[in-house]
Amino acid sequence: MSNTKSISIIGHLEELRACIIACLVYLAIGTTIGFFVSSYAFELLKLPLKNTVGNLIVLKPTEAMIVYFKIALFLGAILASPGIFHQIWKFVKPGLPENISQSFIKWLMPIILLFITGIIFTYLVILPAGLKFLIDLSKKIADPMFTLDSYMSFIISMLLLGGVVFEMPVLSAFLAQAGILKSSFMKRKRREAFFALLVVAAVITPTTDAFNMMLFALPMLVLYEVSIITVVLVEKSKTKNPIEGVYLNG
Repeated sequence: MSNTKSISIIGHLEELRACIIACLVYLAIGTTIGFFVSSYAFELLKLPLKNTVGNLIVLKPTEAMIVYFKIALFLGAILASPGIFHQIWKFVKPGLPENISQSFIKWLMPIILLFITGIIFTYLVILPAGLKFLIDLSKKIADPMFTLDSYMSFIISMLLLGGVVFEMPVLSAFLAQAGILKSSFMKRKRREAFFALLVVAAVITPTTDAFNMMLFALPMLVLYEVSIITVVLVEKSKTKNPIEGVYLNG
């Protein structure tokens, strides 16, 4: 019996190793492609800084190379995400109930679309407003000058955060489909959720000012309300096609 269990564990570890290797291969291919377009991406990422400060400065000989690699890696992760999601899905699917595995396939496209929407929203709305506020504030006491690495690291981290935050509705819908979350619970805990989201916004915002915190918090509060609507829709569909599940009633 123990020998069978050992073989089973070794088999799972081999599957995990194959999954990790495949994900790294996808990422490497995506990053290689990202290198060829990184110069164009660099110009796009500089646009939120337009008409605010002068040129970015470089403090280390290798700084430009490191920045181009970060941009290529960022683009590579986005390009490789469908393949990476597929590999992760192949690994976890055998251990999931059939109803959850079917719902994951249904929500895969919304996951990708919402992540891209979050990146676009952050790029077009949050970054220009946030940078303008921070730079105007800095000009009162100093001459703002940004290093190439610090600026690009800030932009990329903000874009990734924006993409992750926008996953809230689809994550809530997936949990509702799995029978873990219920709309009545979300409505009853709305006040606590809003407070928690404000705390999260304060933690993930790279700066300490209230303005940028609210730039993150307001979309999160709206997304919470959208999440309630998506959970209600999932519950209605489950009423028509009931499946077994246990709800979180809090």
